Order: sequence, then structure tokens, then C-alpha cells
Amino acid sequence: MVSYAKMKIFKNPFSILVFGAILVTIIITSYGDNGVRLLSQLRLEKRDLDQKINEIQTENEKLYQEIQALNEDYLYIERIAREELGMIRADEFVFIVPE
Repeated sequence: MVSYAKMKIFKNPFSILVFGAILVTIIITSYGDNGVRLLSQLRLEKRDLDQKINEIQTENEKLYQEIQALNEDYLYIERIAREELGMIRADEFVFIVPE
């Protein structure tokens, strides 16, 4: 391994100053208020929010289709009334068979 004393670049005070400035810049860029870590965190947050937006848009589309069916399709309304509310037509009889 090469020691710092043997390296010519660190014998010049100007090169030490430049190296220090570069090091400080890297540290500030990485850990500063608007640093790389924050950018990475915000990208992850954006990805999660985009995924939630897609899920909500899909749910909204399904709900819109259900609203359309409830407004226009009488067979759909009848099926919902029978399945969810247990309703029957006036000319029908319900037979309950004990198990």
C-alpha cells in the first residue's frame, strides 16, 4: 500500500486544498439537505405514490362501470337485489330446505 508521504500529489499544498474541496463537495452532496440520499428517498416515495394512483384509478374505473350498470342494466340490478338483498319477484315462491 502506498503511504501518503510517498505520494507526490499530497506534497503540494494546492493539491491538498483541491482534494479537500472535492471531499467536502462529495460529503455535502451526499448528506446535505438536497443531497443524493434525499433524492433517492423521494424517488422511492414517488414510485409508491404512482403505484397507489394506479390502484385507485383501477378501482375508480370498476366503480364507474358498476354505476353505469346500475343506471342502465336492469338485469344487473335484479341480480344485485336477489343476491345481496334476498329479494324475489311477486310471482315467485321461496322454498327453504333444512339441512
